[in-house]
Amino acid sequence: MIKPVLKRLAFIPLLALYSCAHHDGAPRKPAQDIDKIGNPVLPKKLAKSPFGNPPSYRESGKRYYVLPDATGYDQTGLASWYGIKFHGRRTSSGEVYDMYGMTAAHKTLPIPAYVRVTHLDNNR
Repeated sequence: MIKPVLKRLAFIPLLALYSCAHHDGAPRKPAQDIDKIGNPVLPKKLAKSPFGNPPSYRESGKRYYVLPDATGYDQTGLASWYGIKFHGRRTSSGEVYDMYGMTAAHKTLPIPAYVRVTHLDNNR
């Protein structure tokens, strides 16, 4: 089930969507206290992934164009959490989706990129 939550997305320049959770694909148990999970340490720069970065693609009758990078990108909108339904399945980048990891998806940002997501109701 997709659970929509209003989020504000502020993107860190030159980096795009990327998983910080690299593991063997086995499901992990949820953290006992997710407030104790720290922010990832961001690398200086990562090469574009050979997967998930076509110049454009078509989904549900609409064409999307992948951006060259995320410099200055800022968006406010509705975000979804995919949860257990997609946990352990491969993503467009070829990585295994981990619902407990710091991963996300976006229609036009290149892979990899790092994003900061803020819940507007509680600023977390």
